[in-house]
Amino acid sequence: MGTLVKALRSTGLPPPRWYDVHIGYNPAQASYAVQNSDAVLSADGQQAELVVGEVGYDSPAIAAAINRFTASSPRQVEEVSPWYVRSMTGCQIPPPYRPGVYARVRGR
Repeated sequence: MGTLVKALRSTGLPPPRWYDVHIGYNPAQASYAVQNSDAVLSADGQQAELVVGEVGYDSPAIAAAINRFTASSPRQVEEVSPWYVRSMTGCQIPPPYRPGVYARVRGR
């Protein structure tokens, strides 16, 4: 995230209104990723929202990690977009796809 912020700042353009972050496929990775993204953006003085993209499909544990973050941070999580796998090893989920537990993530 830090490298991205520096690269975008070097353009002289205003920072984005939101950042798409991919937070991993387990609760520890998810928690670290949203907290780290928040810390980097806060250190740069940005209040941009986060969009969580390609997160493990319908994971109550990852949704809980995101909810813990939104309960403790003023940074908004605007959207959570699940991917069609449950883990990095790629257990593919057949359609139709639904928001599942991510529909109840606070801060959306």
